Amino acid sequence: MKFCVINNLYKPYDRGGAERVVEITAEGLAQAGHEVVVISTRPYGAPEPSSEARIQNITIPSSYYNLGKLPVAVRLLWHIFDEIDFITGLRIFYILWQYKFDLVITNNLKGISFLTALFIKISGIKHVHQLHDIQLIHPSGLMNYQEENKIDTIWSKAYVFINRFIFLSPDVVVSPSDWLLKMHIDRGFFPKSKKIILKNPIPYGENVEIVLENREFFRFLYVGQIETHKGVLLLLEAYKKLPFEFLKRCELVIVGDGSLLKDIKQSGSNPINTNILGKQNREDILELMTSSDCLIVPSLCYENAPTVIYEALSAGLPVIASNLGGIPELLNNNPSLLFEPTVEALQNKMEWAFANQKELSDAFTSVREKERRESVEEYIEKIGALID
Repeated sequence: MKFCVINNLYKPYDRGGAERVVEITAEGLAQAGHEVVVISTRPYGAPEPSSEARIQNITIPSSYYNLGKLPVAVRLLWHIFDEIDFITGLRIFYILWQYKFDLVITNNLKGISFLTALFIKISGIKHVHQLHDIQLIHPSGLMNYQEENKIDTIWSKAYVFINRFIFLSPDVVVSPSDWLLKMHIDRGFFPKSKKIILKNPIPYGENVEIVLENREFFRFLYVGQIETHKGVLLLLEAYKKLPFEFLKRCELVIVGDGSLLKDIKQSGSNPINTNILGKQNREDILELMTSSDCLIVPSLCYENAPTVIYEALSAGLPVIASNLGGIPELLNNNPSLLFEPTVEALQNKMEWAFANQKELSDAFTSVREKERRESVEEYIEKIGALID
């Protein structure tokens, strides 16, 4: 079969978990013997990335990659244009006509034209849409803690109304969390689509044993974008407030890239045993996960299903995380592993994790045993079965 996978970003211009899920989906389809074409964007002036042996990459020049660097007024105009980017929509329609795909799998379309969904409908090709965030509900795709009313303003409601009309109803809508799917259903999206909850496809190590008890030196790990909405500043502030006797026996390792990386690296106020590594490759991250004691996901934004938690499940690395969005579902609503995204709550949870290592280990083991996880092969089979 011929599959088209569309996302606004793809390697080498990937940034976060959504791109990782798209990459795994494309590679899984290719390994299953299907012909795969990935359509994404690249920054203006950037070279066209080379295609892989079984996956053809087609990129469209776009300012989306550097959108955050533009002035606010320019970004507003950009979002208006993106809603009705007929030219990009036509380019994608031509690609669809040229390749005669059996199925199109769309993901994040911000920056690649929301009219893409309309042109897929016109082409008559089966359409599966994978939800990753709330970009159909709010242009930023983000809703932060204590800013929940931003999606209920008159402008946000107008944005939702337009997107409902443009996006129509794909044949199937896939969401890894009930929370995110409900957010869209409650606002009238996808009325005629088949809707399914399907966990993201991440390889797992089922036999990794989790044993934490009375370790003299304890390593906390953060892996993610170095941005305010990801809670990295919250994490540093909470770590700084740990009692000195804890700090002497703990280490905080921060991995990732983003606009705040330079500032936190050069900050003279970071507490002892803080190690800011910056961006690392996947092999190094896996090694850090297997040698750390607790992953912290301190998001201030309502996340859907953070890929880093799936990877921690695979590595057998216990997780404590913000009690927001789809995260509680991923951790089976286990109160031992969740905290409100405040400095005081995170500080208390970090102290608890260090002082109660066996309880942390037992709580996370319980989550791993209960969590239904899809292998890449199972995920690809279920995606294929959706169009039968």
